[in-house]
Amino acid sequence: GAWREAVVFFLDLFGPLLSIGSDDLCRSCPRLAAMGGPWARGRALLWVLGAGAAGVARVARAALPPGYEDELYCAPGRCLRRKDMPPGWTGPRLSFHECAPEGEATEAVEAPTPWGANVGEEARAELIGRGYHLRACAAAADAASASAGEAASTRESPAATANAASAGEPASTRKSRRAAARESRRSASADAASAGEAASTFKIPAALADSAAAGEAASTRESPAASAEAASADEAASTRESRRAASAEVAAADEAASTRESPAALADVASAASTSEIPAAPADAAPAAEAASMRNSPGKGTPRVHAAFYLWYGNPDVDGRWMHWNHKVLPHWDKSVDAEHPKFDWQPPEEPHSPYMPARGTYSSRDSATLHAQFRDLSEAGVDSAMCSWWGRKDWEGKRDDAFSGANTDELMPTVLEAAQAAGVGVSFHIEPYEGRSAQTFLDDLRYIHKAYGSHPAVYRERGLPVFWMYDVSVQHSGKEVAAWRKALDSVRGTPLDGIFLCLWVGETVGGMNDASFLEKGGFDGGYTYFAAAGFTKGSDPSTWAAATRALRAKGKMFVPAVGPGYDDTRIRPWNAHNVKARKHGAYYDQMWSAAVEAQPQAISVTSYNEWGEGTQIEGVTPYTSPKGLVHEDYRPEDPDFYIRKTRQWADRFRAHSGHSREEL
Repeated sequence: GAWREAVVFFLDLFGPLLSIGSDDLCRSCPRLAAMGGPWARGRALLWVLGAGAAGVARVARAALPPGYEDELYCAPGRCLRRKDMPPGWTGPRLSFHECAPEGEATEAVEAPTPWGANVGEEARAELIGRGYHLRACAAAADAASASAGEAASTRESPAATANAASAGEPASTRKSRRAAARESRRSASADAASAGEAASTFKIPAALADSAAAGEAASTRESPAASAEAASADEAASTRESRRAASAEVAAADEAASTRESPAALADVASAASTSEIPAAPADAAPAAEAASMRNSPGKGTPRVHAAFYLWYGNPDVDGRWMHWNHKVLPHWDKSVDAEHPKFDWQPPEEPHSPYMPARGTYSSRDSATLHAQFRDLSEAGVDSAMCSWWGRKDWEGKRDDAFSGANTDELMPTVLEAAQAAGVGVSFHIEPYEGRSAQTFLDDLRYIHKAYGSHPAVYRERGLPVFWMYDVSVQHSGKEVAAWRKALDSVRGTPLDGIFLCLWVGETVGGMNDASFLEKGGFDGGYTYFAAAGFTKGSDPSTWAAATRALRAKGKMFVPAVGPGYDDTRIRPWNAHNVKARKHGAYYDQMWSAAVEAQPQAISVTSYNEWGEGTQIEGVTPYTSPKGLVHEDYRPEDPDFYIRKTRQWADRFRAHSGHSREEL
């Protein structure tokens, strides 16, 4: 509304003048006390007024619409440069950046033009149309030095080269949004690596900030700041961004003979060239970057891609305490094995529970800006729905997860749905085994979810119905309750509470009943395998997926195999090292996707976008060594967005490879 526009105007005009930090005020107290007399009272009054104004600015800034200042734009001929601000300085992101002249020009600097997710796509499109851009000065310099050798580069597709020539005027608002969002995220990574941004909601360890500042000059293991700011030596930054934006349209002329390869052949190719890019989808494939309205509509002829998405992370800055990053070491059921492994809680931000350090730091899932950025990732990855981990209604009492974090995921759903809608991604519900969950409590959950969120446009729908993933509801976990589940699900069929209900597929036979029998007797619409470690269960063995797909399709049911980039949960389950799956620079991910695509299921799920404790994430990471010398894994020599891009390439290939008719879907 108008009042929000007034707040934005106020901050843009006066924010830098009024943003006096509380630390500055506290440091001044001894000086004030030593002055004495009327002068001291006058100075004290000025300091109080300044602090009050800063408080007003903070309150006003907190009321800004989510997504404000997600991106900062500079006019042609200028590039985005970070300003040195004193410790304790707070204010809008705009006050930390300026638009400096490119090259050797010495003109006066100017403030960037801010844009946020809720400001409006038309305003953003107008900026891009006028030549405004998001390039950081370091990236712009590298782009200029590399441009001479870029024209003949074999790494560019024809479509990408054509788009690069358009100088930032994309063929559609959708593509321009993706390109700009990636540039924005890279700029944000550079900001996060700077130790001076006191107002950040992300928790970056001091050691990480120091490492980013110092750099690793004699190594290919770049620091976070260097990774965020430096374009590769043989690839201009602007052309690289154009290629990424064009990923939904690439046409590979040499791909025609490879769209029906056997799983073994695809696996061999992946192993032989583990660091290479996936072949692009055929030119006649439907663009994967379809609008949100198409993604969430029933009966479309393209297969679907879903990704497990977790909301249980918290930090003291946003939540008042750590959640999940401080996960405890879990016990083993065999006491003799358990005794071999000390029990303790991990200590973020220096030593979180994950074998990787997130590029966004130890963030909070409650932070709106973080959620918006994550859903932009999912959109760029070609994901149709985020399988949001849901641990019961917000008023439910009982254990919510194995970390005993107390994370209340239901409280976050309104913000999640808002972020999903802005990015054009759907939201499906991954119903977790909260304490006391049963078929009956799930009926209560259904009533609540439909009432609270059912009308939201971001809720993902298949055949017009919302989708529910029932974790740990399987023949192994729930065989004795199969009749209760059938009764519960039958009671909602054909009613406003109806949905698509998928149980966990583990590939076991228990008490004479196998997965297919449990699924059919329980009244479920299909099954999903979830686990990213191939062979962890028989259901997660890729060699079984084609047969499972055929068997369930014959019964009118869905089979959804889960693929993952790797698996490593040894920080929280040190006794589980035999199930670790090395990423092999993307080769393991390629092999799982190859088998899943060849099985031609109706959907594929990705485990996961951000299950950091099990090391299955595709979200970006950064190199990091803790103060105690604990080295974290990373994606090098690839960049932090490597698995986002790889997911998009495989999602496009999956949609092109499918032989399904519209009626089947």
